[in-house]
Amino acid sequence: MNLPFRKSIRACAAMSAVYIMGCGVEPAGLEGEAPTAAVAQPLAVGESVYGKYYQHDIVAATGDPAAPNLSQLKGYVSINNSGQTVFVGKMSNGSEHLFVGGASGAVDLTPNETTARRFPAGAQINNSGIVVAPDSLTSSYFLRRWALTPGSHGNVQDATLLARSSTETAGLSFIGAYPSLSASGKVAFVGTDSTGKYQLALPNPNSTTRFTTKRQTIQAARPSMDGEGNIVLSSDFSGPIEWWSADLSTNIVLADNDGSCFTDLGRNPGISIDGTVVVFYGNLQPVCATTTGIVEAGPGIFAMVYPSGIGEGGSYYMYRIAGRQIENFNVDKNATPPPANDTDGICEVDEKCMVGELGFTSTGAGIGFQSFAKDARVSVSIEDVGSSEPRLVVAFVGTPTAAHPMGLFSANEGLWTTEVRMFVGSSSARLTPERPRPVVQVGDNMGAETVASLGETGQPVFAQVTNAPFSLSGTVRNKRDLADHRLGYYFTATSGKQFIVRAERLDTDDDGLPDHVEEHGMDFDQNGTIDLDLPSLYGVKPDGKDIIVELDYLVAAGNHSHKPVVRNDGKEFTRMVDAFRRKGIHLAYFVDDAIPETGPFLQLTPQKRKPGVSANQVMKMNTIRFGTGGHPCSFGGFIGTHQERTQSGNCEAILGARLLRARSEITYPNWA
Repeated sequence: MNLPFRKSIRACAAMSAVYIMGCGVEPAGLEGEAPTAAVAQPLAVGESVYGKYYQHDIVAATGDPAAPNLSQLKGYVSINNSGQTVFVGKMSNGSEHLFVGGASGAVDLTPNETTARRFPAGAQINNSGIVVAPDSLTSSYFLRRWALTPGSHGNVQDATLLARSSTETAGLSFIGAYPSLSASGKVAFVGTDSTGKYQLALPNPNSTTRFTTKRQTIQAARPSMDGEGNIVLSSDFSGPIEWWSADLSTNIVLADNDGSCFTDLGRNPGISIDGTVVVFYGNLQPVCATTTGIVEAGPGIFAMVYPSGIGEGGSYYMYRIAGRQIENFNVDKNATPPPANDTDGICEVDEKCMVGELGFTSTGAGIGFQSFAKDARVSVSIEDVGSSEPRLVVAFVGTPTAAHPMGLFSANEGLWTTEVRMFVGSSSARLTPERPRPVVQVGDNMGAETVASLGETGQPVFAQVTNAPFSLSGTVRNKRDLADHRLGYYFTATSGKQFIVRAERLDTDDDGLPDHVEEHGMDFDQNGTIDLDLPSLYGVKPDGKDIIVELDYLVAAGNHSHKPVVRNDGKEFTRMVDAFRRKGIHLAYFVDDAIPETGPFLQLTPQKRKPGVSANQVMKMNTIRFGTGGHPCSFGGFIGTHQERTQSGNCEAILGARLLRARSEITYPNWA
């Protein structure tokens, strides 16, 4: 039997279950057994939830025995590329403290603070372990800097006062929340002068006024800095979005809200560490959609790419990262004139497109984003800086139009990421966004807790994304996927408890299976129970590529069966396994279901319908996989094993985990 694997090894390895229909050979492979359930435990500091997309590590929690005096957490979390987080917590005596979270919990940077000291939101940590945070004492306001001892998660090497409020005419009467800190240690912040006007300022501890340069902004801006200290910010609640040089001597309007291109812009744009990519929320107008080559007008998450750097001249390129349509493959290539569709999945000018960037409902309706949180931070990480094909990860807050029928996500607001492949030439750039995935959504389980909110009451969601070149212990991860990343986020549970979480998605062997799934299995519904134990079932490991194959077969009328049969003592499959092994790939497989042969089995989604294939045939294929009601647990279908589908208590989570790790197509040999 010839197995027509048509994808690259990287794409094939992304399948944890490839559904292959075969005839003629029966391998002595692995059985598809039901996983052993783990016992759900209360969510505590130091514990992890091994979710469908991310590993969620609990860094801090109110009401936790490890920190019984911690009564409140503030909703802003900063994170660096070693996985260190910084955040503010309030103690039971009313004092507020600054914490750094590492591999084994959180350390108090300011253990001796008085009850009168206040830390507003917005503390920052950079990749060198520098922490910057604003604070206040009665009517005086300060901006401070802490340098952590290299390799530590909370030992302070030195502390410096960077800026303070002053009653002098030339001084600042107030220092606001949300300063910005660059990789090189430069700092920018916003304060008000003696007349009450907002000023963007740079600190200078040696001057009388403790800042050297200031520039007026319209509102309390929230700056974001690249590695060299250049700044992007929205100067008002709805734009424009501006770029300022590190010394505040030059500024450029990147996107305006005057209606020429956008009518609304987000308050919290982000910039990549190399300064070439700016990401933001915007409501794009049709006229600008045409001139920028973006097909869809309306709200979305956007990226502006400057291959030569902002302020260096040269062209820029704008792309829609989220809130986009996808290319419709159901086009007649023989039409006159022929359609412009190039079947790359990206909706481009003159192509026929459709809603569906998040997938499809059980009835075939496309799922996209209903809305985006315009005041939430949009952040970006970049890996392989300087190469022609770097990888971006963009984080944002959005709400889908519908829940996924197999539970991959709900219809609630959530923190999302999109991995973006970036191709950069000397005078050109092209971005290819992949399907967005949720990090955490309102209503999600998180162990024994349920997520009620991702931000403090009345405050926007702040979450930063960073690449992951280092382990939590600080060692270099020499082997890693370019899109490996971590995020820090906050949530309030329905129980009233508050949590600081480090989420990470690492793929050391670059096979499409996250490390935490290959090490621990997948807790699809995140309730503390492993739903699909891939390490035990199939021997997957995070340091070697894995492919898992589920072999379903056809049974026709008259007892004609395509069930694989043993030939040559199974040597065909032994040779196949050995062939993959010689390429460094672990191949596991098992024979599963008999499927009634009712007609052509061609493809799975409306987007991928080939010319000449009717919508009815597509829906018939979906019915075979998902059942007559759109879910195999209740309405038949053949995803997973019979035992998994008949488990009354955990079927949805187990099959959701299998679907998540499978390609949305069936591969089979041809027969007469």
